Amino acid sequence: MATLMKASVLEGGAIKRQEAITLANDAHAAFNAAYRSRWVSLSLVETALILALFESSAHPQHTPSRAVNALITLDRIILEFQPAPLTLSDSQDREAPKFTEHDPPSVHIDNPVDPNHRKCNCIPLDAIQPADATQHRTYVLPWGSNWTPEEIRAEETRRLCWSSLSLVSEYIAQCEALNENPPTFFLSNPANFCLLFPGEVIDRASVTYRGVDSMSTKESVWALYCRSMLLWNFCNRFTTPQGDEDRAEQAQQAFQEVQAIEDALNAHDCNLDTTLMYTTREFIHK
Repeated sequence: MATLMKASVLEGGAIKRQEAITLANDAHAAFNAAYRSRWVSLSLVETALILALFESSAHPQHTPSRAVNALITLDRIILEFQPAPLTLSDSQDREAPKFTEHDPPSVHIDNPVDPNHRKCNCIPLDAIQPADATQHRTYVLPWGSNWTPEEIRAEETRRLCWSSLSLVSEYIAQCEALNENPPTFFLSNPANFCLLFPGEVIDRASVTYRGVDSMSTKESVWALYCRSMLLWNFCNRFTTPQGDEDRAEQAQQAFQEVQAIEDALNAHDCNLDTTLMYTTREFIHK
C-alpha cells in the first residue's frame, strides 16, 4: 500500500506501480495459504483490511470484481473469527452500544443537560492553537502509554472493525450511486455490532468528558462518524418492500438519531478532524 502511494507519475511511476502489484499478489498468496490452513489471527484480519484497501485503490490491475472479492473476504473473516465475531468483542462491557435487528441503531446519552447546551471541550482553552471553526485540523487517535498488551489488542480490534465498516459503507454507497445491488455484508447490519467507539476507552478517563455540561464519549467526532455509518446502512433497508406501519416507526426513530448526530456535530467547534466531520454529515444526509 505504501509503495502504491508513492507510485504517481511525479514519484515512482510505472516501475513503482508494478512493484506494488507484485507485493500485493505475494500478500494475497500468503494470506490465502494462511486462511486455508485455518490460521486465523488478528494479524490476518489486519492483512485482509490492507488488501481490501489496496484493491479499492486505483492500481493498474484494478477491477470491480477484485475490489468486491477483497471486501467479501474481509467481511467473512471478521464474521468467522473465533470464539465470536470481532464486532462483538465488547459484548461484556455495559457501555458498549447494542442494537436490535429491526430498530434503527440509536445511542442513548445519559446526560440531563440539554443537548444544545453541552459544550465541546476537545481542545483545552489554554492550548497553543485554540479552537477555531475556520481552521482545518487533522487528528490521529492516541494510544494509552501504559496499556497492557491485552488492552492494546482490544483497541486494535475496535479500530480494525470500524475501519472495515468504513470500507464496506463506501463500497455500498458506490453501488447505490450506480444503481447496482451490493452483496449482503455481515458488517452492514448494525445488530452485528457491540463495540466501543474508536478511542472511547481513552475518552472515558479524559477531563474533556467529565464536566457537567460536557459532551458524552458517545459524541466524540469518531463516535459520531461510526454512528452515522451504522444508521446509513440500516436505512438502506427502506429501499425494499416493508409494512407501512413498521417503516413509519423506523423512519421516525432514524430521524431522531440523525438529529442527535447533527446536534452533536454542530456543538463541535473544535474542527478536530474536519474531513471526518464532513464525511459524517454526508452519511446522515444521503
